[in-house]
Amino acid sequence: MNVEYTGRHHKITSANRKEVDTGLAKIQKFLGDKFEAKQLYPEKIRKNMNNKHWGVVLVGDYTYGISEGKDWICQDLKSGEVKWDNKAKVERGSLTCADGFLYCYAESDGEVALVEASPDSLKLKSKFKITKETKLQRGQGAIWTHPVVANGRLYLRDQDLIFCYDVRAQMAAAK
Repeated sequence: MNVEYTGRHHKITSANRKEVDTGLAKIQKFLGDKFEAKQLYPEKIRKNMNNKHWGVVLVGDYTYGISEGKDWICQDLKSGEVKWDNKAKVERGSLTCADGFLYCYAESDGEVALVEASPDSLKLKSKFKITKETKLQRGQGAIWTHPVVANGRLYLRDQDLIFCYDVRAQMAAAK
């Protein structure tokens, strides 16, 4: 992680490559233009969430996302402990969160899984697949766009195609 101070703002960057661990850092400003970044997880814990480009969301005190080799995981933000991992129920991809649910968008075929955001286990509520797949060539054969939920509607994109689903009734039924 690199932290730059330009006199006007802070710039925090991290690389998302396989060889870079993910962790929790505390950034503290001292007098003047001096900053210190302190890694809060021990090295072993930093290897728990090896997320490349799929994204991670924070719900309460837990992060949810894809970790290379473990697929979907739930990690305690404070300790870094993995609460659960999943290798079968939900295909890897990008995600977003709304109303206590994770919307997991599969990178291979556009399947969307509605998962309850719970540190106890992966609680799959429902699945559906986008109604049509692009005919354009995908970068490395994958859908890498992130789902968006706004005003009770789920927005998905697969290259040149955009989908909008009213998910208010599904969210209410899943609760």
